[in-house]
Amino acid sequence: MARELADLVATGDEFHAAGAYAAAVAVYRAVAEEVLRRFERVNDAGELLGIVSACAAGLCECLESAADGPHRSALLRALVELYVVDESHGGLGLADSVPDALLHRTSPGERGEIAGWLRERVPDGQSWSDEYQRRSIGSLLQELDGEAEDDPLERLRRCREAAETEIGQRNRDAYRAACNHLKEARDLSNRLDENGTLGEYLAGLRERHRSLRALIEEMDRAGL
Repeated sequence: MARELADLVATGDEFHAAGAYAAAVAVYRAVAEEVLRRFERVNDAGELLGIVSACAAGLCECLESAADGPHRSALLRALVELYVVDESHGGLGLADSVPDALLHRTSPGERGEIAGWLRERVPDGQSWSDEYQRRSIGSLLQELDGEAEDDPLERLRRCREAAETEIGQRNRDAYRAACNHLKEARDLSNRLDENGTLGEYLAGLRERHRSLRALIEEMDRAGL
C-alpha cells in the first residue's frame, strides 16, 4: 500500500509542477487522510508516516504558489486539519512544516480565520492526549495572535523583503509567492493610510523588472 500511495503523492507533485494547484491539493489531502485513517492498523506505519509528511510539504508548497480564491481557503483548512490530527496522535512529526506555513505564508485575515478554526478544535477533555493538544494548539494560537499584533510597519518591511527574495529566484512559482507577499503589503499599506506609497513602490518594481515577463503577468493577474 505504501508504494501505491507514494505513486499518488508523485501525481500530486506533477499537478503542482504544472500549476494545477486545486488538483494537487485534492491528491495530497486524500492521501494524507487515507493514511491517517489506516496507519494504526498496518505494519509499515513508518513508511506511511513519511508519506503523510510528503503530503504536508506538498500542501505547504501549494500554499506558497496558490493565489487567492476558494481553493486557497480549502487548502488552509486542509493544513489546519492535518496539523490537528497530527497533534491528536501525540505529535508524530507528520505536519512539522505546517505551523511555519500557517504563520508566514498567509495574510493577516487568513491568520485570523486559522485561529478561529484552531479554537474550535481545542479539546476540553482530561486525558493526556487532550492536555497535549491544548498545549500544542495553544502555543500555535499564541504565535498567530502575536503575528496579528506585530508592528504593521515592520511587517510591511518584511513583506517587501520577502517579495524581493522570491523575485530573485527567477521562476513563475516564486513570482506567485512574491505576489502573495505584495498583496499582504498592499493590505498593510492601506491600513496605514500611506497615500499611494506602495503604489509607487510597485510601479518601481515593475520598472526594475520589466524584462521578467512572467513576473509582470503574475502581478497583472494579482491586480498589483
